[in-house]
Amino acid sequence: LRNADLNLYRDKQGRDNWHIWKESKNPRPEKEKFSFRLSAVKLDRVRVNYTDFESDGFVAMDVKDLYFSGNFTEEQYKLSSEANVVLNRLQWGKASVPGPLELEVNATLQVDNPKKTYKISYGDLRLNKMSVTCEGGFVDTEEGLYAELGFRGKKVDIGEILRLLPAQYSACRTDYDGTGIVDLDGNLKGFLT
Repeated sequence: LRNADLNLYRDKQGRDNWHIWKESKNPRPEKEKFSFRLSAVKLDRVRVNYTDFESDGFVAMDVKDLYFSGNFTEEQYKLSSEANVVLNRLQWGKASVPGPLELEVNATLQVDNPKKTYKISYGDLRLNKMSVTCEGGFVDTEEGLYAELGFRGKKVDIGEILRLLPAQYSACRTDYDGTGIVDLDGNLKGFLT
């Protein structure tokens, strides 16, 4: 997909507009079931807007390039992705991250659709040129998106970290001024609200 706008959404009942095939009312034998395995999908210069009314979230980004693959019709599958995007807006509940934010991602997720779990097998992320690795995962629950993540970063700019804090922590941005480079090693556990 090249030079396009992609508008994704999930309504308050959890119905989305990206599952484009319907389940049959007459189950088929295992050997006749439909399978959709993508060896590679490429997005090039695509504007993506995702609105999630169920979780009260919104994401707007410009995808410079994105490659991903996985067997999306399976209940459990491995999703591999490499991306170079500009995150213009991220708002989830009351939290929002100031943009624009340049992201480079190289990650592998283990997806379990029935359990709504997403485990990071490998995660390398660059935020505005700062390198961070992460591990852990997410669970999509009725209460919201629950995260258990570990992260490590080397040579991370303190001023940039303060700039990236969600707006609800704006007092930290005005009360503290920092310069310098640090190494990070931390954990994030809880609901993303």
